[in-house]
Amino acid sequence: GGAGGGGGSAAGAEKTIKPLEEHRSRLSWLEEKRGQLATALQELRDASRQEGAGLTQLVHRAETLRRELKSLKVAAEAGREGEERAQRKLQAMDSTVAASQQRQQALERSVADLRAEVQGLRADLAAAVSAGGGGGGGVGEG
Repeated sequence: GGAGGGGGSAAGAEKTIKPLEEHRSRLSWLEEKRGQLATALQELRDASRQEGAGLTQLVHRAETLRRELKSLKVAAEAGREGEERAQRKLQAMDSTVAASQQRQQALERSVADLRAEVQGLRADLAAAVSAGGGGGGGVGEG
């Protein structure tokens, strides 16, 4: 009976060892998978941090662009207002130039009339001097 018990004991030990090896093998496989998952989790965390940093940069860039856009809008509006003022000044100058040209033409006509009158008076003077015999005293008296 002792040998049979020993044989039965070996078979029992074999039955115990096989599930234990399977358990160890499964535990080893699970440990390997846990390591892979931990590595993948760390990679995801790193990627998430990088994306968060990238997102922060994009938010700052968007804020900068918004401020630049606002400044450009203000500058464009100021430019439009300046252009409108310049147009008004040009229109005022155009009317001033037109009035000045009319005044200049009137003055030129007046100058021409005065020149003609002066020439006429000189002719009258010359005729009076030659008619008076060179006395010249009668012109200033009348």
